[in-house]
Amino acid sequence: MSGPLIHIDDLAYTPEFFQQVESDNKDRFNALDLTTVEIKRKLVEWVSKQFPVNFHIATLPVKGNKAPATGYYKCSDGTDRPLQEYISFFLKTGLQDFLQLHQSKLVGIRLSVFVHLPSDTNSVTDELNILVSKPDT
Repeated sequence: MSGPLIHIDDLAYTPEFFQQVESDNKDRFNALDLTTVEIKRKLVEWVSKQFPVNFHIATLPVKGNKAPATGYYKCSDGTDRPLQEYISFFLKTGLQDFLQLHQSKLVGIRLSVFVHLPSDTNSVTDELNILVSKPDT
């Protein structure tokens, strides 16, 4: 009788695994809808507080495996990338292009992002926070 044919560690570090994680992240980002009741509620709160700068309206978690030495995300193409490059990699477009896509749907509201990196560098989830401000007039 021979040993096991598949080990869990073999599955967790395959290109297919990384592609699935990247696909899940992309789906989560592409599902961002600024017209949801929850986000509209946050926008009304922002207005009621007289338009504070960089008001948080949404969080997009970014999941993946990080290289212990660098804290960079391991990608399906074998490259380790810092968070913003990782986001651009799985979106197949730049983060600014992603933001501009949503910005084009808004009038009188300026979007920006803030990256939250947990203090635990081994964490498998970072966050991209969507913020709003009133444009300079």
